[in-house]
Amino acid sequence: MLIIISVVAIAATIVFGVIAIIYSIREEKAIQKLVENELKQKQRLFEITMMKEIQDRIGYSLEIGEIVDVIVGSLDALLQYSTVSALILEDNLLKFTTHVKDPVSRQYIEGIKASMLQSYAVIEITNIPMRDEGSILGVALDDLNHAKPLSYFNLPIIVNERVMSILNVSSMKQNNFTEAEMTTLYKIASQASEALSRLENILTVEKGKLMAMIGSLADGLFMVDVNGQLTIINNAAKDFLGILKDNPSTIDLLSALPNSYDFSSKIQRAINHKRVIEEKEITIDQKIFQIFITPVFDVSITTEKKVIGVSVLLHDITLEKSVAKMKEDFTNVMVHELRSPLTAIKASTELILNPPGPLAEEEKSKILSLISQQSRKMLDEVALILDAAKLEAGLFTIQKIPGDLKQLITERVQIFQPAVHEKFIKLIVDIDPSLPKFNFDPIHIGQVINNLVSNSLKFTSSGGTIKISAKPAIGSVILSVSDTGSGIPKEKQHLLFSKFTQISGAEHGSVGTGLGLYIVKGVIEAHGGTVNLDSEEGRGTTITLTIPLDNAKKVTSDQHPVLLQDAKTQRVVN
Repeated sequence: MLIIISVVAIAATIVFGVIAIIYSIREEKAIQKLVENELKQKQRLFEITMMKEIQDRIGYSLEIGEIVDVIVGSLDALLQYSTVSALILEDNLLKFTTHVKDPVSRQYIEGIKASMLQSYAVIEITNIPMRDEGSILGVALDDLNHAKPLSYFNLPIIVNERVMSILNVSSMKQNNFTEAEMTTLYKIASQASEALSRLENILTVEKGKLMAMIGSLADGLFMVDVNGQLTIINNAAKDFLGILKDNPSTIDLLSALPNSYDFSSKIQRAINHKRVIEEKEITIDQKIFQIFITPVFDVSITTEKKVIGVSVLLHDITLEKSVAKMKEDFTNVMVHELRSPLTAIKASTELILNPPGPLAEEEKSKILSLISQQSRKMLDEVALILDAAKLEAGLFTIQKIPGDLKQLITERVQIFQPAVHEKFIKLIVDIDPSLPKFNFDPIHIGQVINNLVSNSLKFTSSGGTIKISAKPAIGSVILSVSDTGSGIPKEKQHLLFSKFTQISGAEHGSVGTGLGLYIVKGVIEAHGGTVNLDSEEGRGTTITLTIPLDNAKKVTSDQHPVLLQDAKTQRVVN
């Protein structure tokens, strides 16, 4: 009986022992699983926290260094290490930095650096130079410590198939890093690479839109960063500065600017004072520009205004300055043109009111005639200005009545006879006898003839010839005034019929108000006609007017009118 009891007791002990062992194993597995889950949760939380901070840092910036700083600054929460190092690609140069947690030697650091450069060369293949400077942060180095990196791994950050950075985590301990820790960091590096690639693609598209918009600007525009590197330049700026390269550098830009213009110091002033610098008039290659240097701020930073560069706008004001000068010259000429007749009128009036002695009726008649003539001259000048203003405003009108162009030419020629005789110029009037009478505005056509003959007289030297001709054509009349004067330079001919344009010459200087030919063009176009210029410097000028006949097809500028071959009436006035 005792034996049976003993056997039962032993069996019970064994059973309970086995049960206890089973429960202990289960409890140990449960605890291990709990620890593993807790570690996974910790790693997951670390991964989420890291990615959130990376996304916040990225914003709209592709600064790889900031992403590296986030990862390095958070490693303590995930694993134990001796050093964490980074190779960062900046401006086509590799920058090496390392953060030392355990006191390792300089030789240790150099070994890590060499390993990273070798890994970079294998991945990227291209040979990229290193920056001379490198930074070592953290605890002081201990060159007496001869320990070597026994555990390490590399994390590449790849943006659109380009290796932008390699991170290295090392330890003096063997097998210091677990598979889970390395996997977590690889996932973070991969997600950061994807986020940066997406951002770069977005920025590339937006930059393309921006460059298209900048490229379409008539003003020149370029941007320079805080390091003085040229980042953007549009075609207008390259044209203004005479830069032929597709991708110019800052040196090319500075070489194109005038030596007297201290561009670098003005950029620095705009950056330091965070305000716009305006240069009202800068001459570059015979053109006049307004220059605006505007600081560009980092919009991702809201706490303070951080300047990341400057934009430089070149506004071409050459035409504006030219027009302003023309107006100034016009004003001076008008003052002169009006002062002369006013002086004559004033002197004549005073002579009549306060004569030095009795005046004969003939003398009074001459004085009154002079007053009338000078008054008419002033009225003509004022009418010229009014007509120019009406043309500018689109309010110019003509009054057509039946008229005889031959008679009008004859009357106008008589006005210039004294000047023709004085300068010994031959004036030829060549009018086709079959020239028809037709509807036109005699006042304004007379004004046109006056302006053309007057210009020819001004620029034709003694012994020269002026010829006025009028011929019928199909549906129109051809009126031309030619001379053997100084002619007009090719480069100035396109400006000849513009408002305030004056022709200058060494012999004649700048004469007239600059409105005469502008009015000529306006009057003829108001009649539905055209004005053509044929001039050669040193050989003379011919201005041909085509005036359509009423109820007839207008002859366009690309059609050659067929002249009637009848006998002509020719008259010479010497």
